[in-house]
Amino acid sequence: MEITYTSKKWASAAAYSGALLFALLVVLFSTDAPVFAISIVAVVFHLVLFPVVSTLPSPDWAKAAGYGWLILDIAANIMRLNNVDELICSALRYGAHIPAVIWIISSSLKCNRLILITGLLQSLIMGSYSFLAALVPMWYLFPAMILLIIWLILVGKYLSRIELKDHIR
Repeated sequence: MEITYTSKKWASAAAYSGALLFALLVVLFSTDAPVFAISIVAVVFHLVLFPVVSTLPSPDWAKAAGYGWLILDIAANIMRLNNVDELICSALRYGAHIPAVIWIISSSLKCNRLILITGLLQSLIMGSYSFLAALVPMWYLFPAMILLIIWLILVGKYLSRIELKDHIR
């Protein structure tokens, strides 16, 4: 599929939307929000990222990992919404973070230095938490959450700049 001006515009808007939705999730995680609210926002967050996975430059196998992350995390959130035990949902989610890390790193390698540094730091924390979740407190993951918001904003800006340069030509 050819990446067009329109797809870059949509992907840029999707990255910004994803950052906003994930910031809302961080707030919801920090409160006594109902599982329903968290699950719905989490599903929508992952759904809006499909154009970002499609458009950011990365090898096909990395895009497949990105789509795998989105699908597995959506499944984990729908499972939680339907009262599946939190431990099972979390285990699936933490497993899904590994393909997320693959996609974020692979995509970041093809972007600018700031996206690369942010993506690598975010991925290091998120990926390591998948293996350490039973041993470390949940707050260990908090920096990765903030870095994901920053990374998505940077990606949105990156995609809009590419879009503008391509449109001018």
